Amino acid sequence: MMENTNTYMMHQGKNVWGFAFDFERKLMATGGADGRVAVVDYAEDVEKREEWDLGVIAPLPEEEDAVPEPVPEPTPADDAEVKDVKPKKKPKKVRKKLDAFKNYAVLDKERFVVTTVFGRLLLHNITENSWRTIGTWNSLSKWSVVGAWEDSGIVALGDLEGNLGIIDIDNNREWWWNAAGRGKVADVFIQGKDGNNFQVITTSVSYETSVLHSFTLQPTGPPLRKTTILNLPSSKFTVTSALVTKAQLFLGSRTGDLAIYSPPPSSTSDATIDPISYHQTLYSPDALTSLLLSPSGTLLTTSFNGLHTTHSLPSIEATHISKPGNITNITGQFFGHQGDLNIFGFRGTRFIVHNLSTSTDVLSIDCGGGHRAWSYSPFHSWFLWTQAVRAQSCRVLRPRTAILKHGSHGREIKTISFCSKAGLIATGAEDTVIRISFVDSEGRVKEEGAVQIKRHTTGVQCLQWSEDGERLVSSGGVDELFVFRVRVQGGQIGVTEEAALPLEGKDEEVRICGVDVVRRDGGYLVAGAMSDGWVKVWSYEPGKGWGLVNKIMYAERCMMHVKFLELEEELGLMTAATDGVVVVYTGLEGSMEQVWKQTVHQSSVKALSVEVEGGRVKVYTGGDDCAIAVTEVDTKEWKTIRCDVVPRAHASAVTEVLRVGGKLVSVGLDQRIRIWGEQLKRVAMKDSIVPDISGAVMVRSDVVVVAGVGIESWKLE
Repeated sequence: MMENTNTYMMHQGKNVWGFAFDFERKLMATGGADGRVAVVDYAEDVEKREEWDLGVIAPLPEEEDAVPEPVPEPTPADDAEVKDVKPKKKPKKVRKKLDAFKNYAVLDKERFVVTTVFGRLLLHNITENSWRTIGTWNSLSKWSVVGAWEDSGIVALGDLEGNLGIIDIDNNREWWWNAAGRGKVADVFIQGKDGNNFQVITTSVSYETSVLHSFTLQPTGPPLRKTTILNLPSSKFTVTSALVTKAQLFLGSRTGDLAIYSPPPSSTSDATIDPISYHQTLYSPDALTSLLLSPSGTLLTTSFNGLHTTHSLPSIEATHISKPGNITNITGQFFGHQGDLNIFGFRGTRFIVHNLSTSTDVLSIDCGGGHRAWSYSPFHSWFLWTQAVRAQSCRVLRPRTAILKHGSHGREIKTISFCSKAGLIATGAEDTVIRISFVDSEGRVKEEGAVQIKRHTTGVQCLQWSEDGERLVSSGGVDELFVFRVRVQGGQIGVTEEAALPLEGKDEEVRICGVDVVRRDGGYLVAGAMSDGWVKVWSYEPGKGWGLVNKIMYAERCMMHVKFLELEEELGLMTAATDGVVVVYTGLEGSMEQVWKQTVHQSSVKALSVEVEGGRVKVYTGGDDCAIAVTEVDTKEWKTIRCDVVPRAHASAVTEVLRVGGKLVSVGLDQRIRIWGEQLKRVAMKDSIVPDISGAVMVRSDVVVVAGVGIESWKLE
C-alpha cells in the first residue's frame, strides 16, 4: 500500500516535466513547464519529530480511589415495613483527574514551555531530554495564554483572573501584575526587547481596553514597570494582532479593523491614550492575523482569509494585495535570514510555511489543521502542536527546499507589454496569471522579484500600460477587463486591483481580445476589441468607475486589435479583425464613424503596431497568412498612400511586428526572429529557443524581448 508522506508546492501551472534523483544524498531535482528548477531534500533527518504523553512525562500525584460508604441494612418491625424499604444506590467511583497540554511557547533552540489545564507550567529541554515543572498556579487552571521573548528565558503568562505573569526561567523569579482587565486575559502579544527592556500587550475579554506593559529587568528586586492603557475604538473591537514600532502602535481586530496609536515617550509615567486613526474593514471583514513592518518602512498585514497586503505609511493606502493560493488561512509572517518574506498558516490539515519571494513551500506538516493549540518559531524553525492529546514537536534542522532557477509562467504566454517609465514588463498567460517583472540595464527580464496577479478566470488576452506607467489594463474571456494600480517602492513592485468592468448582463460571453488605454481629462479612455464584432470605448476615472462612451459594430468577425490614434485634431481608433482588414474610426466621443478601411492580409491580423507622424499613420501588421505588411495612410483625406506586403515572411503565423531604429523586427510561430531593412528586404534571421512566440516588445533601443512558452531577450546589432 502506498502512502503520501509529504507534499510541497514548488512550481507554477500544471506540469512538472522532469525530475532526477541523487539517491546517495537523498535529493530530488524537478523541472516544470514554468521554467523553474527546484531541489527537494527528502532525507528523514531534515526534520526531527517527537511526541510526549503528559501522563508519562509529568504525572499528577496519585489520588486514592473513593471508598464507598457502607449501606446500612434495614431493621423493619414487621414484614410490611421490609417491603417498603428501598435499598440505597451504590455510590459511583470517583474518577482520577486528567491533566492535558494547553498552550506552547518556544524559549530558544533547545527549550520550550507549555501550560496545562491544571495550571502547571512545564519546561522541556530537547538536548537533555528532560521535563521540569516551573510552577503551578490555580489562576491558570482551565485557562491560560503564554508567550516568550526568544533567547531570553523570559515568559509571559495570562490567567483567568486578569493578571499578567512574568517568569524568569533561568533565575527562578516571577512577578504578577494586574493586566487592567475585569476578566480573563484573552491574549498576550509579545513585542520587541532591547537588552533588559521588554514590551508585551495584553487584551481582556469583554473590556474596551488593551494594555502595553513596558518593563526593565533589574539584577535584584522587581522590574521597573510602566503601563499604557489603550482605549479601543469600540466594544466590538476584539484584538487579534499587535505591533509596536518606534513611532506608532498598531492593533488589528477580528473584523479586519486597524487602530493606530501614538505611544507616549518612554520617559513618561503611566498613561491612557486613544487611537489617532481608526480604519474600519481595512480590506477584508476577516481577522487581521499579523502585522509586520518591512525594511522599507511599509506595513505588512495578513488576513485569516488568505490575503497578504502591503500598506504605505502613514496613509495606510494598500499598495500591494496578493492571495497566495497554497495557504487558505494565513496566521503570521516574517522575514527570513536572507531577507525573504515568508508567511505561514494552514491549508486543510497541513501547517504550511511559504516563501513569498520564491513562491515555494518551505515547510509542510500534517498536524490535523488549525483548530488546536499550536506555536511556531520562525527563527528556530520549530513547530509545536497538540494532536490526539499528545504534545507534538517538529524541528527543521536544515532547509528542505531550494530554487536553482526561478522560472515564470506555468503555461504559454499570450501577451506582453513594456512600461519604459517604470522599467517593468508585464506578461499574461494561459495559466490566467499576470506577472510583472523588472528589466535590468542590459534588457534582460529578471525572474527574481516578480509579482503575480491571479485575478482572471480564463487565459489573459491582452495587456496594456497607461502612458504614465501607473496603471495596467488587462483583458480576458467572459468580458473580463481589469485596471491595476502599479507602484515601485523600495525596490519592490506593488499591485492593487483598482477596478473591474461591470458585466452588461447579456447571456452570451465574449472575449476582449484587444485593449488600449489613453489618458483623458483626469481619467482614461479604454478601448476594447470584442470577439463578437463590437468595438467599445469606455471612460474610466479612478474612484468614480466606468462609463460607456461609444460602441460600433464592425461585422460578424472576431476583433483582434484596437489602437488609439493621437491625430492632430481629434482622437481616432484603429482596429483589426480576423478577416485581414484594418479599419479607422473617428468621432469616438460623438457620432462614431468609419473613415478608412484596407484589406491587408488574407486572414486574421495577428500583429498590429502604429506610428503617427504629422498627417500620416504608418501601420505595421503581421498575419495568419505568414505575411508582414507596411501600410501608410493620409489622415487628412483618409486614403491609402502605399501598402507593401511580404507574402511569405515567415513559415507560420506572424505574431508581432516592431519598428526598432530604422528597421522592422518580426517574430512568428516558426520560432524565428527576422529583421527587415529598406523596401522590406530581409537583412537577418535568427532562431529562437522559445516555442509558440505570441509577442515581442522593445525594452531598449537595441533590445527586443520575445515571449511564448518562455521568455527571451535579443540584442540587435
